[in-house]
Amino acid sequence: MKFLDIVKAYHEYEKELVDFGKPIVRHTEIGFWGTADMHDCHSFCKKLDLIAKQKRFLDLGCGDGRIVLIASLFTEAVGADLDKELVDKGLEIMKKLNTDSARCRLLVKNYCDIDFSEYDILFIYPDKPFELKLERKIAKECKGRLYVYSDIYRPKFLAFNKVIWVNQTPIKEYLCEIK
Repeated sequence: MKFLDIVKAYHEYEKELVDFGKPIVRHTEIGFWGTADMHDCHSFCKKLDLIAKQKRFLDLGCGDGRIVLIASLFTEAVGADLDKELVDKGLEIMKKLNTDSARCRLLVKNYCDIDFSEYDILFIYPDKPFELKLERKIAKECKGRLYVYSDIYRPKFLAFNKVIWVNQTPIKEYLCEIK
């Protein structure tokens, strides 16, 4: 599987949505589903040098799993989302692309029920303000870094470290500790 195979598969999915009059972004039962730019996330993973560092990647609220598939090109990647329809679509695309299920997994699960200590990289494209409960869980369990895609919502209490610019998109790195 190559990056351009992933891009093609998700562009086909988006075309299918448009052809059937469905939105590419939408409200879900617990939030809003929108997608991070695949090219930005691919460049982001390259900048982190995930292959050399053998990190474990967790996408909090992975939606259809596109970022998880991209991260799996570099390291072991897991995504969790409560929207079964979106996760199922991601699993369908994974199967179509013959993705290694030991390296890339999508779960229909509340990410707050996952032990963050198993992951070095937490990634989120937040659709609402961070809750204190989530920030405390990150600070308590995560031994690596939190990366927040975009600059709309950001943690209030976690220690900011730096901005990683990918094209014109800020991805903010936070230390997993309360400031």
